[in-house]
Amino acid sequence: MRALDLQTTRRVLWWSAVLLPVGAVAASFFFPDWPAKRLLIFYIAPLFFAAPIWVRLRISEWQTPFSSSFALDATVFLLSFLRFVSGQFLPFSGHMLFLTYSGLVTRRTGYRLLTLGLLVETTIFKLWLWRDPTSWALGLAIGLIAAVIYHWPASRPAI
Repeated sequence: MRALDLQTTRRVLWWSAVLLPVGAVAASFFFPDWPAKRLLIFYIAPLFFAAPIWVRLRISEWQTPFSSSFALDATVFLLSFLRFVSGQFLPFSGHMLFLTYSGLVTRRTGYRLLTLGLLVETTIFKLWLWRDPTSWALGLAIGLIAAVIYHWPASRPAI
């Protein structure tokens, strides 16, 4: 990625990390019931912050757009996004998949702490509020497997 393209992309991702959560919180004002508001404010908005931040951190680590780390990152991101837009169609939690994987492959301590907090929050939603241990466990397992694949010596990016 050219330097100007990288700088522009990083700027767009930063603004996305600010504006997407604000949009989710603003959307909550259009719903009269607390469960819908809670979902948007405490479940959707935080991930709308974390995802662009993660991509922003990762783009500087990808050697080429066709590297194995890029392919794995893109696969995890796409699967997580597909779960988000498809609702219950896919059996795993997109939040657990994305947060587990992204927290384990990112070197930045601040981001890892963010994912730890969001993993706790997602666990509260999945296990206590929604009583959904299956999608929680599947998302966690797939995220762990993807992180192991990422850290496998043959797939580790050269830095």
